[in-house]
Amino acid sequence: YFVKHPDFYNADWKKAVFLTGVLAQNVMDIQYKERKATPFRSRLSGLKLDHRTIKRLLPESIEKLEQYKQNYYRDLEEVISTLMVSGEPELIVQSVDEISFYFAMGMNLNKQFKLIKETKGENNE
Repeated sequence: YFVKHPDFYNADWKKAVFLTGVLAQNVMDIQYKERKATPFRSRLSGLKLDHRTIKRLLPESIEKLEQYKQNYYRDLEEVISTLMVSGEPELIVQSVDEISFYFAMGMNLNKQFKLIKETKGENNE
C-alpha cells in the first residue's frame, strides 16, 4: 500500500499513525460483530489525537484484541512498533490535525488490510 502512495506517506510517523488507525478500526469491527456496539471508540478522544494518544492506543488496541481472542494482527502490530521507533522524533512535533488526519485515513481504509480468514469469519486459532 505504501509503495503505491510514496509521496503521501513519506514519513514513518505517518505510516505508524495510519496503521494505528487501521488497527483501532479492526478492534471496533470485532466489537461490533461481537456486541453490536463499539465501546473502544470512546478511547479515541473524539478523533482529536496527539502523539501521546497514538502511543496509548497501540497497547490498548492489542489488549482489546487479546480480550476478544481475535488478535489476527501481530504482524501489523510489529510493523507499527518498528515505524513508531523510527518516526517518533517527528511524531511528537506534529499538530493534532495532522495526526488525526492520518489516523482517520487508516480507519477509513482498514478493509484494505483485512485478512482473508478474518473476512470469511473463520477461526484463526
